[in-house]
Amino acid sequence: NMPMISIPDENTPLKILFGNSSDPNGNHMDAIRYLKRKIKTPFEVYSFLSYGDPESKEWTIEYAKKHLGGRFHAVTDYMDRKSFVEFVQGMDVVMMFHNRQQAEGNIMTALTLGKPVFMKTMNPQLDMLKRMGVKPVYDVLEMHKVDLRAAIREAQEHREETMHAIDMEYSQESRLKNLKELLS
Repeated sequence: NMPMISIPDENTPLKILFGNSSDPNGNHMDAIRYLKRKIKTPFEVYSFLSYGDPESKEWTIEYAKKHLGGRFHAVTDYMDRKSFVEFVQGMDVVMMFHNRQQAEGNIMTALTLGKPVFMKTMNPQLDMLKRMGVKPVYDVLEMHKVDLRAAIREAQEHREETMHAIDMEYSQESRLKNLKELLS
């Protein structure tokens, strides 16, 4: 049985991880506007910007600092796998604002660490995760209506089920079965 992660109290800002690169497809400006206008819970935002479009990275940092001030933290250094996992472990909530499938490694890591993940409904990954039975996934445009601390608790409570669902989907047996179906 895995240890539960402590949930920040009402006065402690939640650590929200959003995006996975400085690629413009991450819709960083839209996410920043959404956070500023809609999320009333105290929060800090961390955004992976270590790779992708350098111009977009600078624009994102400038825009985020203007609209979120000191609550925005750009993560611009590359991390090895162990450091990356430890960093994601320190986050409370994951927010992905892209429209298409991307950041699968970040999303799966967050889910296996027991983090709630918010994504757009037009992103095919959200539907896939729901079909797999993963519980702590939500519509990002409804994030302001969700009790985020309850979502963190739910993600922790369903962590083992989530890990099992992901393992079943990505196991070698599952991959071989899918490949066999594709080739027949």
